Order: sequence, then C-alpha cells, then structure tokens
Amino acid sequence: MDRLIDKLDSYEKIKELSSKELFDLADEIRDFLKESICRTGGHLGVNTGVVELTLALHFVFDSLYDKFIWDVGHNVYVHKILTGRADLLYTLRQDEGSPGFPAKDESEHDVLDTSHGGTSLSVASGIAISNRIQNKGGLPIAIIGDSALGEGMALEALNHIGYEKPNMLIIVNDNGWGITENKTAIKSYLSQRSDNPEISEGFFTSLGFDYKGPIDGHDLDCLIRELKEIKQNPNGPMVLHVKTQKGNGLDFPKDEITNHHFCFPLDKTGSPITEDKGTEEGIFYKPLSPFNAGLVGSKIDELMQKDPKLVLITPATQGASETLKAFNSVPDRSFDVGMAEQHALTLGVGLSVEGMKPVISYQSTFFQRSYDQLVHDVCVNNVPILIILARSGLAGLDHMTHHATLDLSYLACVPNLEILFPANHIEFNNILEKKTKDWVSGPTIMMNPYGTIEMLEPNEDDYSESLTSVFDESNEGLIITTAGFLKKGFELRQELAGMNSNWGIMNQTKISPIEITDFKDILERYKSIIVLEENVSRGGLGSSILEIANDNGYQPEVLRINLGTKFTDHGTRDHLHSTLKIDTESIIKKVINKWPNLLP
Repeated sequence: MDRLIDKLDSYEKIKELSSKELFDLADEIRDFLKESICRTGGHLGVNTGVVELTLALHFVFDSLYDKFIWDVGHNVYVHKILTGRADLLYTLRQDEGSPGFPAKDESEHDVLDTSHGGTSLSVASGIAISNRIQNKGGLPIAIIGDSALGEGMALEALNHIGYEKPNMLIIVNDNGWGITENKTAIKSYLSQRSDNPEISEGFFTSLGFDYKGPIDGHDLDCLIRELKEIKQNPNGPMVLHVKTQKGNGLDFPKDEITNHHFCFPLDKTGSPITEDKGTEEGIFYKPLSPFNAGLVGSKIDELMQKDPKLVLITPATQGASETLKAFNSVPDRSFDVGMAEQHALTLGVGLSVEGMKPVISYQSTFFQRSYDQLVHDVCVNNVPILIILARSGLAGLDHMTHHATLDLSYLACVPNLEILFPANHIEFNNILEKKTKDWVSGPTIMMNPYGTIEMLEPNEDDYSESLTSVFDESNEGLIITTAGFLKKGFELRQELAGMNSNWGIMNQTKISPIEITDFKDILERYKSIIVLEENVSRGGLGSSILEIANDNGYQPEVLRINLGTKFTDHGTRDHLHSTLKIDTESIIKKVINKWPNLLP
C-alpha cells in the first residue's frame, strides 16, 4: 500500500488532502517517527506529541510565507517530514546526518538554527514588526512549549509584544513537561485553565493578547478550524493555548515519559539497545560504560545526604547533569527552577548570603545565558558558590549549539573566578568532596567533558604513572591537556614514544586563575609544549600558557591543538577530531612539521 508520506513531494501537497487523508497521514507519521527514532535515537516523546498540531499548521498556513519558529527546536521532526525531509530523519544522531533541530542550511522552511529555549517570541515579533513596517503579509507563528515559556527571554518578549501589538500568533504547546515534569507557576496556571476553561483568562489578556483555548492538541478538525479562523481575522498578537500529550501514541508505560523525551535507539519493548547488541554501523547505541556525569551525580547525592547546608539547583537539566538521584533523595533542598538559567544562578547567590552552600548544576551550553549574572551578581560580589558544568567542550550528536566550545575563553577572563577541569571522575569527585566540606572561598566552577569513562579516561595505572613522569629527564617535550582530550593525549604520547621521542603528559586541572607559579618549573624545563583542548583557539588554555610565558620572559615553542575559530557541527568525538584534523594521526604530522629535528 502506498504511503501518503511518500506522495508529499512538495510542502504544498498537504493542502490537497481530504480530512480522512489527514487523519491517515497523522497515523502514518506517528508510526514513521516510532520506526525511525527507535532506530537512530532522538527526541521521541515531544515529536509524537505534536503530530496533529504540525499537520494543522501546514494545512492552514504556509511555512515559507508565514514562517514557523519552533521552541524548543527539538519538536521539529514532523515539520521536517512535511517539508520534504522524511528521509533525512533516518540520518539523525549520526556523523554528518541531519540535526534533530531546525537547520536553515538544510531547508528554507527553517528560519534559524535553534536549540536553546525561549527564543521564538522575540524572533516572531521581529518578523511581525518587519512585516508591519514594510507592509508585507504573512502571520509569523511561534510554537512554544509551556516550559520554554518560563524563560526570562520569553517573558521579556511578551512584555514588549503586548505593547507593540504586531500581528503574530503564539501557540502555547502545553504538555506539562520540559525534559522532566515542569514544576513552575506558569505550568500550574495553564493547568488551571485546562481544568476550568470557563473561567476568564487573565494572564495573556491583561498583557494585551487575544487568547483562545485551551483546545485539544490531538483533535485535528478542531485545530484546523481554530487556525483557519485566526488566519482569516488577524488582530494583533494572539495566543492559542493547545493541550498536547508528550509521547502521544506510544505504547510505552506513562512512567517512562522522561526516558523518552530523548532516547537512545530502542527495541520493541521500549528498552535502550546497548552498544554490544546494536547491529548498524554509525548508530550511537547506549554505551555500556557509565557516563562521567552519572558518577558525579551519584557523588552529589551522597554529599547532599550528609550535609544539611548543601542546596542543589538546576535549570531544567536534571537529565544532562544526572542529578535525579539527589532530587529524589533530598527533595526539600533540591530545586529545578525550570528553563531559567539566569534565575538559577542568582537564586544561589541569595542562598549563599544566608549561609547555605548552593551547588548549581548546568548543561554547559546553557550556562552561556547566565553570563551577566556570573559577572555582576556572583563574581563582583565574590560570592562563595559552586557551579558544575556538565558536557564542557564537544557534546556529541544533538546540534552544534549543544557544544560548549567557548567555555575556557569566555569564563577564564572573569576576575574572582576559580575554574577547575579535573582529569577524570575520580579527581572530580575528590575535589568536589573537599570543596563541599570546607566550602569554597569564592565563585568556583567545576567542569566535566561529555562522554563515558571508556571514551574519556585513560586507565588508572597509565594516569598515575604520568603524574610522576612529568619531569622525567628523558622527555623531549610536554603534552598538556584538558580533560576531554586526555585519553587522546595518551594515545599521542604512545605514538611519539614509538617514534623514539619521549614526552611527558599532564592534565591542567586548574584553568583559572593561572599564575606564573603554576608554570614556572614547566617553562624552565621545557622548550617544546603541545596543548590539547576542546575549545576555540582564542582565549583557551594554549593562549593562557603563551601569555604567562611571554609576560615572564620565557619563549617555549607551543603547538596549540584546538577547535579553531569556527563553530563545530554535531558529531561523535572521533569523527569531529578527524574532520578538524586534530586526531592522533593529524597531530603527529603537525608535530613533525613544527619540530622536524626533534623526531628521527
């Protein structure tokens, strides 16, 4: 039997379908999503929850003329199917495959590359105001989840849009969940609206919006009817409140909704397929080795249970930072503030002022949003606070915006800030235990890279031996790494040893502040230094070492191996290192080129 999906050779073809065909297409798409995402992994729950909504939008509006802005961008899979990219979903979460987010270079139907939440209202209002200035038609549409609606940027945009009153549509995709359950006042308000729809709406209308809803986000006829009415009578900023169910149509237990927000490839029972059972090359199956963030998360849980002054805060990233254990065991001192990165940090400031010990855990890419709070609220005031950044450096197969490759550059320049990047989970947890026991004397950041122990960490014997051989007299040079590059550094050292060139190796745990006292012995001993880091070239560890050397009269030859000056696409670490020519083989060539007389 021919599939309707295969007949959608143009994004406009959907408008020719009958009501029955639209319903059949919804079933096909949901089955297609289950098949493709269970094979590749990806954001399963959120996308099965927006099938009817996305169909209705494309049936009524024109995504090129009106423009759709998806927020958060991981719910874009159905939109991709309807704009001619169904086959690309088979390449999700693979090297050089389609990103699981909007990608403007992939399709003109995607306005921007977006994966951080809360941006849609600002973008849509800018398009709407531009339309007004230029006397252009079209109704820009922001599709925003109830969790993303709590972002400070989204609330700022509501404040401005309500005053400007441009013609635009905000669809609140209300499923009650972020990555985990959304526990915020906005979620409670939207739930009250759903439970008592006859009560007059007060929040949006008081800000100057025309509000409709809540309506059933899985009732295709109702969605099409409401959207047609809105299209025919645009009247300033409008809000359509749509109730959807995350994981709609999935056969998996409801208590596994969190697990299927994002998932590794799944078997027929909904269980993750581990790497020893996976059969397809290029698919990233669930690793058998534990992730370092999970081991850190277990340590946080242990320390929280021992110390009644420790308080844990995270902005909707319990999963990425793997802090679920602590939230379950110490709920009265664990706060998930929703997608509110700025508030999370300054909430910690207030707790610190009153003598508590705030530990604030982020997925590193999202910490960028807290920069002003870090500078103004935390570091200017030298507040004792401990920040943990998970997935610093390259962050895998989601999207280029999920990497945290600017971390060392934009953080190391901030005064009063101590930054630590421990070599492995053992050193990380040892430092963490000491810091939480004695408590930090000022603002402190601890980072860990993305990956499993097997991916990232050399074996303990090799690592212990390296600590004692940094100043070995036979060494011709020194390899200095950050944690994400440490295992690769050992591979490089071994290759050089095989060429009869001995090099010491060390992980630079202390990233900032770096003083001459930290490097005086090294700079006096070594004239040849290789610095390996998963960071952009400007302002990273290599730059800091060169600055210290130059300022103190040393002139070592330093080979800096880093990510260069461009944003890095999504991909596995091995693939990206190879693509960027910073894999072991490529580094050897750079070493030979820089020191032709050093190697035989």
